[in-house]
Parts: sequence; structure tokens; C-alpha cells
Amino acid sequence: MKKELVLLLIIIVIFSGCVNQPKNLAELKNVQSLIGLHINSNSIQNYLNALREDPEITKYDDCSYYVFSDGGIDFRFSNNDTLTTVWLFTKDGKYDTHNNQFEGEIPFKVLLTDNRKKIEKKLGPPKEKDMGILYFACEWNIEDFQFEVTYKTEDKEDMNNEVNYFRIMK
Repeated sequence: MKKELVLLLIIIVIFSGCVNQPKNLAELKNVQSLIGLHINSNSIQNYLNALREDPEITKYDDCSYYVFSDGGIDFRFSNNDTLTTVWLFTKDGKYDTHNNQFEGEIPFKVLLTDNRKKIEKKLGPPKEKDMGILYFACEWNIEDFQFEVTYKTEDKEDMNNEVNYFRIMK
């Protein structure tokens, strides 16, 4: 009887982790809460499983990049496998090879479809960031995160400028 009970408890524990797994990115919240976690953490593994694609992984001496072109999201892990940076992409972004737009929740109540005017209304005045001649980007420090918006054109005066991608890091 005790063996059967123990076996039943083991089966319940094993399968209980599978039942509550998110089925897609729309169910996942607070991508910024993943930053600082190890790649083997349950939260990051849930995100990776919800993406339902194998990433293109590029390893360097100091970090690794996980590119999910169908999911519209990229991760940068430090050399000790801690997540340091997340990118969220629009579809057909300038100089981007992602097949799809990110479909999960974006931090700080901004949307990939917001233009510069809407983003600045939501987040307040940004700190401009020089990205060279190819991009125009703005950044904010919010809740201990650096939140960056890179726009599709380099026109610093265009308040209708569309989002190319978001970058979130600590």
C-alpha cells in the first residue's frame, strides 16, 4: 500500500509540472522578470517551450545569443548562462531577419504597434541614444530596467516613427 501511494505521488508530481505549462507566448507575462535568471530556471524554460521552435544559437567567449526568428524574440545569456538582455521584434523590421512579430506581453504598457509619439506619452521623455547612421533609438530607465526602443528610420524629428524593436536589460 505504501509503495503504491509513493508511486502515485511521484506520478502526480511529475505530471503536475506539465499541466500548467503555458501554451503560447500570449499567456506569458513579464518578460523582463526573466532577466537575471539562469537558463535552466523554470521561468526561462517555460518561455523557451512556449516559443515552440529551436533557436539559432551563436556562442561567443563572453555570451550566447538565442534567436527565435518565428517568435520575434532574442535572448542574450552571459557566459555563466544568466539572461542579461531580451529583444522583442516587429515583423519586417529594418535590418531584421525575424519572420514574425513578437506576440507576448511587452513591459511598461507599450505595444509594438505604438509610434514614437504614443510611446513617449506612455513613458515620458526619453534619453536619446546614438546608434550611428542606421538607427534612431531612445531609452528609459524604468523599475531598475533599461528599456530601449529602436525605430525604423533615423529621423529624430519624426514622432510617427515606427518601432523596429525593443531591448530590455538590467
